[in-house]
Amino acid sequence: VNDGKLTLKEMTANSFLFFLAGFETSSSTSTFALYSLATNPDIQEKLRDEIKSIVDENDGKITYEGMMKMKYLQMVIDGNLIP
Repeated sequence: VNDGKLTLKEMTANSFLFFLAGFETSSSTSTFALYSLATNPDIQEKLRDEIKSIVDENDGKITYEGMMKMKYLQMVIDGNLIP
């Protein structure tokens, strides 16, 4: 027992695990959202319209404030619209 301290090997292994777990979550979410959009053209069109209108409101720029207005995008990412 090493008094609750991690060795360099343990820290390296834990860092790698955190990185891998975070990457897997993000990639799975992206893959599911993109597949869902590809198989649901009506949802894809509505999302495209929302993004285009908000980008147009911001002189063609994607801003943080604009992203926060994209409620339909958040629903797509959360998976709330998929039949």
